[in-house]
Amino acid sequence: MFLPAETLETLLPGRLKIYQKKKGVRFSTDAVLLSYFANVHQGERVLEIGTGSGVIALLLAFVKGANVTAVEIQKEYADMARRSVLLNQLGENIQVVEGDVRSLRLSSSRYDVVVSNPPFYPYQKEARRQGDAARIPAMREKYLTLEELSEAVHRHLSVKGRVYMIYPAERREEWIRAMKSVNIHLKSEIVVYPQTNASPSRVLLEGVREKPVSIETDSLVLRSQGTETEEMINIYRSLGYFEESR
Repeated sequence: MFLPAETLETLLPGRLKIYQKKKGVRFSTDAVLLSYFANVHQGERVLEIGTGSGVIALLLAFVKGANVTAVEIQKEYADMARRSVLLNQLGENIQVVEGDVRSLRLSSSRYDVVVSNPPFYPYQKEARRQGDAARIPAMREKYLTLEELSEAVHRHLSVKGRVYMIYPAERREEWIRAMKSVNIHLKSEIVVYPQTNASPSRVLLEGVREKPVSIETDSLVLRSQGTETEEMINIYRSLGYFEESR
């Protein structure tokens, strides 16, 4: 059952649904891209930092068979994510934890994979004037700076584990420095362009503890001449967006 300020929307036709806020933080293409990029295997233990409505946790559990601990600092979003988990009967695969990852004691101290679609921009007090207050923790580093995020990844990532994030393209070097400070190294990346001939807007980043011999680099264009590219359509297809109900 959804609340008056929420909507119930289809995530995967006939198979997954999700509660979302009518106004506030709603999932976007970023969540789809990160769910695709994260190389998660059946049964692996995944920590998601900042689950929001729970879209990434739902996709990783349902499509890739992961066991996800999804952390969310905002109570209203944690509650909403829990209801989406129950609605989709994924309670055995997803545990939603309300709390601050900077100080949270989790049942499992080490995870095979850490994923996050984190706050993108430094927090500024004047940002309060932009939109509703609930959006600020999701968009700006009010409760979790990049440095604090890297420390959390360091604490919870297993020795052979991988971390996957999506980040603004212009802050790529900051991400690399922050992760390197806790001995996590860039292994692969996909530079994301919103459309043909545009500057990159996002970068998908994979980090590991053992420094790789070389870095795998690829690129992705989301739209061309007003329509989604074949590459983007294939990403949706890989996540099951066009499959019939089971």
